[in-house]
Amino acid sequence: MFVLVRGTDRGKPIVELRLVAGDFSACNRKLASADKAKPPPKVIRQLWAKAKGHFRTRGRYASATVRGTVWLTADRCDGTLIVVNQGLIQVLDFPHRKSVLVPAHHSYIAKKP
Repeated sequence: MFVLVRGTDRGKPIVELRLVAGDFSACNRKLASADKAKPPPKVIRQLWAKAKGHFRTRGRYASATVRGTVWLTADRCDGTLIVVNQGLIQVLDFPHRKSVLVPAHHSYIAKKP
């Protein structure tokens, strides 16, 4: 699920798709002591998008601004993952207060603090 929000980015109109809902209480569960292998990070909510123009997706720990592309924004227990399949995405990492350009076939995770 997501909520559509209209706003501006550096004075230009932009449409933001904000991830909403999801049960993050599943992230607080402890593994049994017998489980030595670390399981893959649990995805709580995600949104695949394909767009050109002025769009942005926003997760819990990061946002991704479109530069004509296909991308995934996924909120996981360990942070917000941005995966770029085509084009270029500008990721704003909220906890680390930095901006990163992520090209096609790469990903970036903004880890929770």
